[in-house]
Amino acid sequence: PTNFTATADNASVVLNWDSSASATGYRIYYDGMSGVSNLDTVITGISDDNYTLLNLQNGTTYYFRVTSVNSNGESALSPEVSATPLVTLANPQTPTNFTATADNASVVLNWDSSASATGYSVYYDNTSGITSSDTVISGISIDNYTISNLSNGTTYYFRVATVNSKGVSELSIEVSATPTLDNIISGLVAFYRFNGNANDNTSMANHGTVSGATLTSGKDNVSNTAYNFDGSDDYIEFPVGLLSGSGDFSISLWINTASSTESRIIQQRDSNGYNGEYMLNLKSSGKLNLQTYKSGYKWGGTTTSTINDSNWHHVCFVQKDNGGSLYLDGSLNFTDNSTGIVNLLSSTKTYVGGDKRDNNRFFNGKVDELRIYNRALTSTEISSL
Repeated sequence: PTNFTATADNASVVLNWDSSASATGYRIYYDGMSGVSNLDTVITGISDDNYTLLNLQNGTTYYFRVTSVNSNGESALSPEVSATPLVTLANPQTPTNFTATADNASVVLNWDSSASATGYSVYYDNTSGITSSDTVISGISIDNYTISNLSNGTTYYFRVATVNSKGVSELSIEVSATPTLDNIISGLVAFYRFNGNANDNTSMANHGTVSGATLTSGKDNVSNTAYNFDGSDDYIEFPVGLLSGSGDFSISLWINTASSTESRIIQQRDSNGYNGEYMLNLKSSGKLNLQTYKSGYKWGGTTTSTINDSNWHHVCFVQKDNGGSLYLDGSLNFTDNSTGIVNLLSSTKTYVGGDKRDNNRFFNGKVDELRIYNRALTSTEISSL
C-alpha cells in the first residue's frame, strides 16, 4: 500500500492508505518502538483502506506499517509511520448561567463549569458594554470568582470567557451588580426581603409559607415590602434546619409594633419542647426578651429600652464564643456569657409571628428584612444593616 499516514487523536490513532486493486484485505503491524516488522503485533481482517486503533496510551509514540493481502499471499510492508496520541480539547465554549451577586465592596461571580475549559477570564468595567479590551482577570481555574476592593454604590458590569489551548471563547452575557454595605452575604443562609412574597433571596431557596400575614409598607416606606401580623393567628413558617449545631450565628430583622401584649416574634423551636431553640419575644412592657434553651436555659436577656412606639427598629442577636449579644438599632444592648451557648437542633422549623409550638402567642406588628447567618456578624456589619 502507498500513501500510508497516521493521525493522532485522544488515546487513538487513525491510519489511512491508498486502496489496492489486487487486495482482498489488509494487515496492520505496530509497536511502541521503531523498526516494525511482521513479527510485531498484527491486526488482520481489515477490508477498508483505513483503520482506527483505540485504547492507546496518550503520550506514547506508536509505529505502524501496513500490508495488502490476497489469495496469492501478503505484500511487502509499507514505509513506517508514527503518531503520538494526546488528549485533544474541544474549542472553548462560552460559559452559561453567569451571575453576579453584590456584597460589601465586592461582587461574587458564578457560572457553570465547561468541560472544554482549562481556565477562565473575567472582563469588567463600571460602564455597560463589556468587551475583551476591558479590565481582565485571567488564570481563574474554577467556576466562580470574587472581585474585592470595589467601590460601594458603583455599578459594575461583567462578562466571562472560557480559555484552553485552542484559544478564548466568545464572551458570556453581560451581568451587573452594585456593591453596598447592605449586601453582606458571607455566611448568609437565608434572606427574606419580603418584597411581594416570603421567598428566600439566596440560592438556598428556603422559601417561607405565609399563613394569614399580609403585605404592607416596609422600613423604607415602600408598599408590599414587609409583612403585617394581626396578633390573632398570622404567622410565616420556614423550612427545618436553617441553623443547627453550637456554632456562631446571627439573626437580623426589622420590627415595627405598638403592642403591649406579650408575644413571640421569631423562633426556631423543637416541636416536642424547648430543646435546641432560640425565641425572641415582645414583653408586655414593650421590651424585647431573648431566650435560648438546650437542656436548660442558655444565654439570653431583656433589652433596656422599649420598641413598641410604632417606629421601625433594627434587632440583631448574635451567638459567639461562650454566649451571645443583642443589638438594638445598631448599638449593643446586652451581652450574656454566663450560661453558655445553645446547640440548635437541625430538625426544627423557624417561625415568624407566633409561637406555633405552645400557646401561639401571636405577634401584632410588622416585620421586614429577615436575615439568618451561620456566623457572628461584627458590630460594624450590624450597624450597616
